[in-house]
Amino acid sequence: MKRPLIIAIIALIVILLIGAWVYLFVHGSPKSAGDVFTRFGFGDAPPPEMPGTPTVDVAPVDASGTPERLKQLTTRPVAGAAFTAGGIEYVEQGTGHVYSIDLGSGEEKLESGTTIAGAERATFSGDGTYVAVTSLQNGEPNTDVGRIDGLSGKLEGVSLPPGARDIGFGAASTSLYYLLPGSAGSSGYAYDLIEGKGAEMFHIPLRDVHPIWGEPLYVYTTPTAHATGYVYRLDDGKLTYVHDGATGLTALPYPGGIVTTFARSGRVTSVALAAEGETTLDEPLIPEKCASTPAWGSVLYCGIPDSLDAADFPDAWYMGTLSYRDSLYRVDVALGTSELVSDMLAESGREVDVLTMGASADGSKVYLINKNDNTLWMYDLGNRAEETATST
Repeated sequence: MKRPLIIAIIALIVILLIGAWVYLFVHGSPKSAGDVFTRFGFGDAPPPEMPGTPTVDVAPVDASGTPERLKQLTTRPVAGAAFTAGGIEYVEQGTGHVYSIDLGSGEEKLESGTTIAGAERATFSGDGTYVAVTSLQNGEPNTDVGRIDGLSGKLEGVSLPPGARDIGFGAASTSLYYLLPGSAGSSGYAYDLIEGKGAEMFHIPLRDVHPIWGEPLYVYTTPTAHATGYVYRLDDGKLTYVHDGATGLTALPYPGGIVTTFARSGRVTSVALAAEGETTLDEPLIPEKCASTPAWGSVLYCGIPDSLDAADFPDAWYMGTLSYRDSLYRVDVALGTSELVSDMLAESGREVDVLTMGASADGSKVYLINKNDNTLWMYDLGNRAEETATST
Protein backbone atom coordinates (compact mmCIF):
# COMPACT_ATOMS: atom_id res chain seq x y z
CA MET A 1 0.00 0.00 0.00
CA LYS A 2 1.36 3.40 -0.93
CA ARG A 3 2.37 5.78 1.83
CA PRO A 4 0.08 8.67 0.75
CA LEU A 5 -2.96 6.31 0.90
CA ILE A 6 -2.02 5.14 4.41
CA ILE A 7 -1.66 8.74 5.57
CA ALA A 8 -5.10 9.59 4.11
CA ILE A 9 -6.77 6.67 5.95
CA ILE A 10 -5.15 7.63 9.24
CA ALA A 11 -6.23 11.24 8.80
CA LEU A 12 -9.85 10.13 8.15
CA ILE A 13 -9.88 8.01 11.29
CA VAL A 14 -8.53 10.88 13.37
CA ILE A 15 -11.18 13.24 11.99
CA LEU A 16 -13.98 10.75 12.87
CA LEU A 17 -12.66 10.29 16.41
CA ILE A 18 -12.44 14.05 16.94
CA GLY A 19 -16.01 14.47 15.62
CA ALA A 20 -17.32 11.78 18.00
CA TRP A 21 -15.55 13.39 20.97
CA VAL A 22 -17.01 16.81 20.14
CA TYR A 23 -20.57 15.34 19.90
CA LEU A 24 -20.30 13.59 23.25
CA PHE A 25 -18.79 16.69 24.85
CA VAL A 26 -21.73 18.84 23.71
CA HIS A 27 -24.65 16.37 24.15
CA GLY A 28 -23.41 13.94 26.74
CA SER A 29 -23.59 10.16 26.40
CA PRO A 30 -27.02 8.52 26.71
CA LYS A 31 -27.41 6.73 30.06
CA SER A 32 -30.09 4.30 28.81
CA ALA A 33 -32.20 3.43 25.81
CA GLY A 34 -34.98 5.54 27.33
CA ASP A 35 -32.82 8.66 27.09
CA VAL A 36 -32.52 8.16 23.35
CA PHE A 37 -36.31 7.84 22.90
CA THR A 38 -36.91 10.90 25.08
CA ARG A 39 -35.19 13.08 22.52
CA PHE A 40 -37.77 11.93 19.97
CA GLY A 41 -40.82 13.00 22.00
CA PHE A 42 -41.37 10.05 24.36
CA GLY A 43 -41.20 12.17 27.51
CA ASP A 44 -43.41 12.06 30.62
CA ALA A 45 -45.68 14.92 29.54
CA PRO A 46 -48.79 13.61 27.77
CA PRO A 47 -49.57 14.93 24.30
CA PRO A 48 -52.25 17.62 24.14
CA GLU A 49 -55.78 16.29 23.96
CA MET A 50 -57.51 16.50 20.61
CA PRO A 51 -61.26 16.90 21.20
CA GLY A 52 -63.27 15.97 18.17
CA THR A 53 -61.16 12.98 17.18
CA PRO A 54 -63.47 10.34 15.69
CA THR A 55 -63.12 6.95 17.38
CA VAL A 56 -65.94 4.91 15.85
CA ASP A 57 -67.37 4.69 12.37
CA VAL A 58 -71.00 5.71 11.98
CA ALA A 59 -73.14 2.71 11.03
CA PRO A 60 -70.58 0.89 8.85
CA VAL A 61 -72.18 -1.43 6.34
CA ASP A 62 -70.97 -4.86 5.26
CA ALA A 63 -71.28 -6.36 1.78
CA SER A 64 -74.77 -7.67 2.45
CA GLY A 65 -76.03 -4.21 3.38
CA THR A 66 -76.60 -5.15 7.06
CA PRO A 67 -75.41 -2.47 9.54
CA GLU A 68 -72.63 -3.61 11.84
CA ARG A 69 -74.06 -4.19 15.31
CA LEU A 70 -70.91 -4.85 17.35
CA LYS A 71 -68.40 -1.98 17.46
CA GLN A 72 -65.20 -1.31 19.35
CA LEU A 73 -65.39 2.29 20.56
CA THR A 74 -61.97 2.86 22.14
CA THR A 75 -58.38 1.74 22.08
CA ARG A 76 -57.84 3.35 25.50
CA PRO A 77 -58.32 1.13 28.58
CA VAL A 78 -61.64 2.03 30.23
CA ALA A 79 -62.50 2.01 33.95
CA GLY A 80 -66.25 2.46 33.51
CA ALA A 81 -68.88 3.81 31.13
CA ALA A 82 -72.50 4.96 30.84
CA PHE A 83 -74.92 5.93 28.11
CA THR A 84 -76.10 9.53 27.96
CA ALA A 85 -78.79 11.28 25.92
CA GLY A 86 -76.38 12.01 23.08
CA GLY A 87 -73.99 9.10 23.26
CA ILE A 88 -71.72 7.43 25.79
CA GLU A 89 -69.25 8.60 28.45
CA TYR A 90 -66.28 6.72 29.82
CA VAL A 91 -63.39 7.10 32.26
CA GLU A 92 -59.88 6.23 31.11
CA GLN A 93 -58.01 3.80 33.32
CA GLY A 94 -54.82 5.14 34.86
CA THR A 95 -55.60 8.85 34.37
CA GLY A 96 -59.24 9.19 35.46
CA HIS A 97 -59.93 11.48 32.49
CA VAL A 98 -63.55 11.55 31.34
CA TYR A 99 -64.44 11.37 27.63
CA SER A 100 -67.70 11.41 25.69
CA ILE A 101 -68.47 9.90 22.30
CA ASP A 102 -71.26 11.18 20.07
CA LEU A 103 -72.71 7.96 18.64
CA GLY A 104 -74.22 9.84 15.72
CA SER A 105 -71.07 11.52 14.42
CA GLY A 106 -68.43 9.36 16.10
CA GLU A 107 -66.81 12.49 17.56
CA GLU A 108 -64.91 12.10 20.82
CA LYS A 109 -64.55 14.94 23.35
CA LEU A 110 -62.55 15.37 26.55
CA GLU A 111 -65.06 16.26 29.28
CA SER A 112 -62.68 16.30 32.24
CA GLY A 113 -58.90 16.50 32.24
CA THR A 114 -58.67 16.17 36.04
CA THR A 115 -56.13 13.44 36.69
CA ILE A 116 -56.90 10.72 39.23
CA ALA A 117 -53.71 8.68 39.26
CA GLY A 118 -54.15 4.91 39.14
CA ALA A 119 -57.88 5.04 38.33
CA GLU A 120 -59.15 1.45 38.16
CA ARG A 121 -62.93 1.50 38.32
CA ALA A 122 -65.61 4.10 37.65
CA THR A 123 -69.34 4.18 38.33
CA PHE A 124 -71.63 6.74 36.67
CA SER A 125 -74.96 8.06 37.87
CA GLY A 126 -77.98 7.11 35.80
CA ASP A 127 -77.96 10.33 33.78
CA GLY A 128 -74.16 10.48 33.48
CA THR A 129 -73.97 13.74 35.47
CA TYR A 130 -71.82 12.36 38.29
CA VAL A 131 -69.06 9.78 38.37
CA ALA A 132 -67.27 7.94 41.19
CA VAL A 133 -63.68 7.02 40.31
CA THR A 134 -61.85 4.45 42.44
CA SER A 135 -58.08 4.05 42.63
CA LEU A 136 -55.80 2.09 44.95
CA GLN A 137 -53.69 4.01 47.46
CA ASN A 138 -51.42 1.98 49.73
CA GLY A 139 -53.41 -1.12 48.78
CA GLU A 140 -56.72 0.42 49.88
CA PRO A 141 -59.50 1.70 47.61
CA ASN A 142 -59.89 5.47 47.47
CA THR A 143 -62.91 6.96 45.68
CA ASP A 144 -63.41 10.49 44.38
CA VAL A 145 -66.92 11.54 43.37
CA GLY A 146 -67.50 14.55 41.17
CA ARG A 147 -69.88 16.31 38.84
CA ILE A 148 -68.89 16.19 35.18
CA ASP A 149 -68.68 19.74 33.86
CA GLY A 150 -67.75 19.71 30.20
CA LEU A 151 -67.46 23.51 30.14
CA SER A 152 -64.67 23.76 32.73
CA GLY A 153 -63.02 20.50 31.76
CA LYS A 154 -62.66 19.64 35.46
CA LEU A 155 -64.04 17.05 37.82
CA GLU A 156 -64.82 18.63 41.19
CA GLY A 157 -66.44 16.98 44.16
CA VAL A 158 -65.67 15.00 47.31
CA SER A 159 -63.57 12.03 48.41
CA LEU A 160 -65.30 9.19 50.23
CA PRO A 161 -63.78 7.74 53.42
CA PRO A 162 -60.71 5.54 52.72
CA GLY A 163 -61.73 1.93 52.16
CA ALA A 164 -65.23 2.75 50.87
CA ARG A 165 -66.27 0.27 48.16
CA ASP A 166 -69.24 -1.19 46.28
CA ILE A 167 -70.25 2.26 45.08
CA GLY A 168 -73.72 2.76 43.65
CA PHE A 169 -76.03 5.61 42.65
CA GLY A 170 -79.72 5.84 43.41
CA ALA A 171 -82.58 6.69 41.05
CA ALA A 172 -81.78 10.32 41.81
CA SER A 173 -78.29 10.97 40.45
CA THR A 174 -77.40 13.00 43.53
CA SER A 175 -77.89 10.00 45.85
CA LEU A 176 -74.80 7.87 46.38
CA TYR A 177 -74.40 4.60 48.31
CA TYR A 178 -71.29 2.88 49.55
CA LEU A 179 -70.13 0.12 51.91
CA LEU A 180 -67.48 0.72 54.57
CA PRO A 181 -66.02 -2.42 56.19
CA GLY A 182 -64.77 -2.16 59.77
CA SER A 183 -63.32 -4.38 62.47
CA ALA A 184 -66.81 -5.20 63.80
CA GLY A 185 -68.55 -5.75 60.47
CA SER A 186 -69.77 -3.53 57.62
CA SER A 187 -71.84 -0.38 57.42
CA GLY A 188 -73.82 0.91 54.47
CA TYR A 189 -74.06 4.66 53.92
CA ALA A 190 -76.16 7.03 51.83
CA TYR A 191 -74.63 10.35 50.77
CA ASP A 192 -76.45 13.36 49.35
CA LEU A 193 -74.14 15.05 46.83
CA ILE A 194 -76.12 18.31 46.90
CA GLU A 195 -76.37 18.65 50.68
CA GLY A 196 -72.91 17.21 51.24
CA LYS A 197 -74.24 15.00 54.03
CA GLY A 198 -74.10 11.28 54.68
CA ALA A 199 -75.97 8.92 56.99
CA GLU A 200 -75.57 5.30 58.01
CA MET A 201 -78.28 3.07 56.51
CA PHE A 202 -77.36 -0.18 58.23
CA HIS A 203 -74.68 -2.05 60.14
CA ILE A 204 -74.24 -5.82 59.94
CA PRO A 205 -71.78 -8.13 61.73
CA LEU A 206 -70.33 -9.36 58.42
CA ARG A 207 -67.22 -7.92 56.84
CA ASP A 208 -66.68 -9.77 53.54
CA VAL A 209 -69.98 -8.97 51.85
CA HIS A 210 -71.24 -7.10 48.79
CA PRO A 211 -74.51 -5.14 48.73
CA ILE A 212 -77.10 -5.11 45.95
CA TRP A 213 -78.42 -1.57 46.29
CA GLY A 214 -82.15 -1.20 45.72
CA GLU A 215 -85.47 -2.01 47.29
CA PRO A 216 -85.38 -4.55 48.82
CA LEU A 217 -81.70 -4.43 49.77
CA TYR A 218 -79.67 -7.64 49.47
CA VAL A 219 -76.14 -8.55 50.55
CA TYR A 220 -74.11 -11.61 49.61
CA THR A 221 -70.84 -12.95 50.94
CA THR A 222 -67.67 -12.53 48.86
CA PRO A 223 -67.79 -15.38 46.31
CA THR A 224 -65.10 -18.06 46.45
CA ALA A 225 -64.77 -21.72 45.54
CA HIS A 226 -63.24 -22.42 48.94
CA ALA A 227 -66.10 -21.42 51.26
CA THR A 228 -69.87 -21.63 51.41
CA GLY A 229 -71.55 -18.36 50.45
CA TYR A 230 -74.96 -16.94 51.32
CA VAL A 231 -77.42 -14.29 50.11
CA TYR A 232 -79.41 -12.26 52.64
CA ARG A 233 -82.25 -9.79 52.43
CA LEU A 234 -81.86 -6.82 54.74
CA ASP A 235 -85.05 -5.59 56.42
CA ASP A 236 -84.86 -2.96 59.18
CA GLY A 237 -81.27 -3.92 59.90
CA LYS A 238 -82.08 -7.65 60.15
CA LEU A 239 -80.59 -10.30 57.86
CA THR A 240 -82.76 -13.06 56.39
CA TYR A 241 -81.49 -16.00 54.34
CA VAL A 242 -82.96 -16.10 50.83
CA HIS A 243 -80.89 -18.96 49.43
CA ASP A 244 -79.28 -22.18 50.59
CA GLY A 245 -75.54 -21.85 51.02
CA ALA A 246 -73.24 -22.91 48.16
CA THR A 247 -69.65 -22.42 47.05
CA GLY A 248 -68.80 -19.77 44.44
CA LEU A 249 -72.09 -18.01 45.13
CA THR A 250 -72.68 -14.67 43.38
CA ALA A 251 -75.86 -12.62 42.88
CA LEU A 252 -77.30 -10.02 40.53
CA PRO A 253 -80.59 -8.11 40.57
CA TYR A 254 -83.31 -7.90 37.94
CA PRO A 255 -86.64 -6.03 38.16
CA GLY A 256 -88.48 -9.09 39.54
CA GLY A 257 -85.93 -10.32 42.06
CA ILE A 258 -82.37 -11.63 42.08
CA VAL A 259 -80.41 -14.32 40.25
CA THR A 260 -77.93 -16.42 42.21
CA THR A 261 -75.13 -18.37 40.54
CA PHE A 262 -73.16 -21.07 42.35
CA ALA A 263 -71.14 -24.25 41.92
CA ARG A 264 -72.70 -27.52 43.04
CA SER A 265 -72.21 -31.18 42.11
CA GLY A 266 -69.49 -30.34 39.59
CA ARG A 267 -71.47 -27.76 37.62
CA VAL A 268 -72.28 -24.05 37.69
CA THR A 269 -76.00 -23.23 38.00
CA SER A 270 -78.08 -20.04 38.04
CA VAL A 271 -81.43 -19.77 39.82
CA ALA A 272 -83.82 -16.79 39.66
CA LEU A 273 -85.47 -16.01 42.99
CA ALA A 274 -88.76 -14.09 42.90
CA ALA A 275 -91.92 -13.79 44.96
CA GLU A 276 -93.54 -16.35 42.63
CA GLY A 277 -90.86 -18.95 43.36
CA GLU A 278 -87.58 -20.20 41.88
CA THR A 279 -86.64 -20.73 38.22
CA THR A 280 -83.50 -22.57 37.13
CA LEU A 281 -81.93 -20.89 34.08
CA ASP A 282 -80.68 -22.95 31.16
CA GLU A 283 -77.38 -20.98 31.10
CA PRO A 284 -75.31 -19.90 34.12
CA LEU A 285 -74.81 -16.14 34.53
CA ILE A 286 -71.94 -14.13 36.03
CA PRO A 287 -73.25 -10.84 37.51
CA GLU A 288 -70.64 -8.53 35.99
CA LYS A 289 -71.37 -9.92 32.53
CA CYS A 290 -75.08 -8.93 32.54
CA ALA A 291 -77.13 -5.77 31.97
CA SER A 292 -80.73 -4.96 32.83
CA THR A 293 -83.10 -2.03 32.47
CA PRO A 294 -86.79 -1.51 33.33
CA ALA A 295 -87.47 -1.29 29.59
CA TRP A 296 -86.73 -5.02 29.29
CA GLY A 297 -88.73 -6.23 32.30
CA SER A 298 -87.49 -9.70 33.28
CA VAL A 299 -85.09 -9.90 30.32
CA LEU A 300 -81.31 -9.59 30.72
CA TYR A 301 -78.60 -9.33 28.09
CA CYS A 302 -75.47 -11.18 29.17
CA GLY A 303 -72.06 -12.23 27.99
CA ILE A 304 -72.06 -15.98 28.53
CA PRO A 305 -68.84 -18.03 28.31
CA ASP A 306 -68.64 -20.71 25.63
CA SER A 307 -67.52 -23.09 28.38
CA LEU A 308 -67.64 -22.77 32.15
CA ASP A 309 -65.75 -25.09 34.50
CA ALA A 310 -67.03 -25.44 38.06
CA ALA A 311 -63.51 -26.07 39.37
CA ASP A 312 -62.20 -22.98 41.19
CA PHE A 313 -65.28 -20.93 40.16
CA PRO A 314 -65.28 -17.95 40.24
CA ASP A 315 -61.86 -17.32 41.86
CA ALA A 316 -59.74 -17.96 38.73
CA TRP A 317 -61.70 -15.41 36.66
CA TYR A 318 -61.76 -12.74 39.37
CA MET A 319 -58.01 -13.13 39.96
CA GLY A 320 -57.30 -12.86 36.22
CA THR A 321 -55.70 -16.29 35.79
CA LEU A 322 -58.58 -17.44 33.58
CA SER A 323 -60.16 -15.75 30.56
CA TYR A 324 -63.52 -16.61 28.99
CA ARG A 325 -64.66 -16.35 25.39
CA ASP A 326 -68.14 -14.83 25.63
CA SER A 327 -71.09 -14.66 23.28
CA LEU A 328 -73.99 -12.24 23.76
CA TYR A 329 -77.30 -13.80 24.87
CA ARG A 330 -80.83 -12.61 25.55
CA VAL A 331 -81.95 -14.22 28.82
CA ASP A 332 -85.61 -14.35 29.85
CA VAL A 333 -85.30 -14.80 33.60
CA ALA A 334 -89.03 -15.46 34.13
CA LEU A 335 -88.99 -18.35 31.65
CA GLY A 336 -85.43 -19.49 32.37
CA THR A 337 -84.53 -19.44 28.65
CA SER A 338 -81.56 -18.04 26.73
CA GLU A 339 -81.23 -17.04 23.08
CA LEU A 340 -77.98 -16.37 21.21
CA VAL A 341 -77.77 -12.78 19.95
CA SER A 342 -74.16 -12.55 18.78
CA ASP A 343 -71.17 -14.85 18.44
CA MET A 344 -68.84 -11.96 19.20
CA LEU A 345 -65.70 -13.75 18.04
CA ALA A 346 -67.23 -14.51 14.64
CA GLU A 347 -68.72 -11.00 14.37
CA SER A 348 -65.62 -9.02 15.37
CA GLY A 349 -62.70 -11.38 14.84
CA ARG A 350 -61.69 -10.69 18.47
CA GLU A 351 -62.18 -12.76 21.62
CA VAL A 352 -64.31 -10.82 24.09
CA ASP A 353 -64.29 -11.56 27.82
CA VAL A 354 -66.97 -9.26 29.25
CA LEU A 355 -65.76 -7.50 32.40
CA THR A 356 -68.85 -5.32 32.87
CA MET A 357 -71.94 -4.41 30.86
CA GLY A 358 -74.61 -1.70 30.90
CA ALA A 359 -77.73 -0.73 28.97
CA SER A 360 -79.11 2.50 27.55
CA ALA A 361 -82.27 3.83 29.20
CA ASP A 362 -84.44 2.89 26.22
CA GLY A 363 -82.89 -0.57 26.01
CA SER A 364 -81.73 -0.13 22.41
CA LYS A 365 -78.00 -0.57 23.09
CA VAL A 366 -75.61 -2.25 25.49
CA TYR A 367 -72.00 -1.36 26.18
CA LEU A 368 -69.38 -3.77 27.45
CA ILE A 369 -65.77 -3.59 28.57
CA ASN A 370 -63.50 -6.32 27.22
CA LYS A 371 -61.48 -7.75 30.14
CA ASN A 372 -58.69 -8.82 27.75
CA ASP A 373 -57.57 -5.21 27.15
CA ASN A 374 -60.21 -3.08 28.96
CA THR A 375 -61.42 -1.51 25.70
CA LEU A 376 -64.99 -0.23 25.37
CA TRP A 377 -67.44 -1.91 22.95
CA MET A 378 -71.09 -1.40 22.02
CA TYR A 379 -73.80 -3.64 20.61
CA ASP A 380 -76.79 -2.07 18.85
CA LEU A 381 -79.82 -4.29 19.54
CA GLY A 382 -81.91 -2.62 16.82
CA ASN A 383 -85.27 -4.31 16.25
CA ARG A 384 -84.46 -6.91 18.88
CA ALA A 385 -84.80 -4.23 21.58
CA GLU A 386 -88.30 -3.36 20.34
CA GLU A 387 -89.23 -7.05 20.39
CA THR A 388 -87.91 -7.36 23.94
CA ALA A 389 -89.92 -4.34 25.14
CA THR A 390 -93.08 -5.67 23.45
CA SER A 391 -92.75 -9.14 24.97
CA THR A 392 -92.33 -7.92 28.58
